[in-house]
Amino acid sequence: MIVTSMSNLEIWKALSADRDKLRIRAESLVPKVAKKFKKERKFPAWTWEEYEHQDSRNKYLIMFHSPIPATVDNPIVKVLAFIQDGRHKIVIQWGYWQYRKHGSLQVQGVPYIGYFSSHFFSRYRERIWKDSMMPYQELLCRYFFRNELTIPIELNEEIQRKYKEYGELAAYAFQVHDGTCFIRQWNEGDELTIGKEDSDHIAVALYYTFVNNCMMTETQNKAIVKEGTKYISDYYRKLFRDALNEAFIRHQSINSEKHIKP
Repeated sequence: MIVTSMSNLEIWKALSADRDKLRIRAESLVPKVAKKFKKERKFPAWTWEEYEHQDSRNKYLIMFHSPIPATVDNPIVKVLAFIQDGRHKIVIQWGYWQYRKHGSLQVQGVPYIGYFSSHFFSRYRERIWKDSMMPYQELLCRYFFRNELTIPIELNEEIQRKYKEYGELAAYAFQVHDGTCFIRQWNEGDELTIGKEDSDHIAVALYYTFVNNCMMTETQNKAIVKEGTKYISDYYRKLFRDALNEAFIRHQSINSEKHIKP
């Protein structure tokens, strides 16, 4: 069972080792979930099951989502894990972040683990759902299915005054559908090992609070949109440049081969 004394990479590996049985359990629940969703009158619809892995004893929340009636037989599935930290239950999201080395078009998966504090979801409930009494599990379903798209934004004084006082780990936030996630983010391990079987590199994020757009000033919201747009445009500009470079190198290589005499 995962415990807080384990390293982030050890926790990630332990959760990943349970993935096959989690998939099998989720698939076995789909007929029951579909039957339940067919009785729903309002969409989107959510449901869930708390699950304890028989071998590892790790605790999970298997979540199902049907955005429209046409998807009830094939719901979207997501899985979260829980870890106990004293009296607090921390929500864990884990998987891979995409990594593309500068100058290359090859995309690699980098292990990622995200920790969501109870404070984060208290603020999310308060600021989006007006302190609704919905079950905690439903709150998690709503957050993770509504906020799949995550755009990194680099903080500045317009977005958060005195953000530098929180240290280097607080240089970024995440823009999502419902608002802005303020985080602490860092990498562990050797970046040079990315892509290797024995890589020890992992990206870690701690989500510590949530702010909706209504709480922000017009200046803050504009600054957030500006930084999000900048991140997206920079990404695709670099992707286009690297694609041109790769095409040029390939063209040069083909021409060189043509001029080689047998």
